[in-house]
Amino acid sequence: MALFPCVVGNHKYAGPQQSAYCAALNGSFAARSKLRLCPEHVEQLGQWMNSNLKLIAIGEKMVDEAWKGADVCYSCSSSEIPWQLFCNLYRRGEPQLDFYGASCTEHLPAFQTEARLEL
Repeated sequence: MALFPCVVGNHKYAGPQQSAYCAALNGSFAARSKLRLCPEHVEQLGQWMNSNLKLIAIGEKMVDEAWKGADVCYSCSSSEIPWQLFCNLYRRGEPQLDFYGASCTEHLPAFQTEARLEL
């Protein structure tokens, strides 16, 4: 049994804790979250991140140089993108996955919901 409950629904679960660290940055403003997740919810978060943001690193290996600056919103391709989005995903027994993207203000709430960010 994990020591802390899963942040999605606050339920207890058997097995080791898995984690995600997410952030949304806009200029000097930063909102961050630390998520303790059960296996089911870490998988759901990973699927959302993989579908919407760029996977830029697996463990220590960079897989995409796009992290140096996305130029359009992850959802609508708008070039007005004040938000930079990050998520580091830690699944038990697997290398760390790092995701990156950019967002317009209109589409930030979807990332905010998934990452459990308070802005």
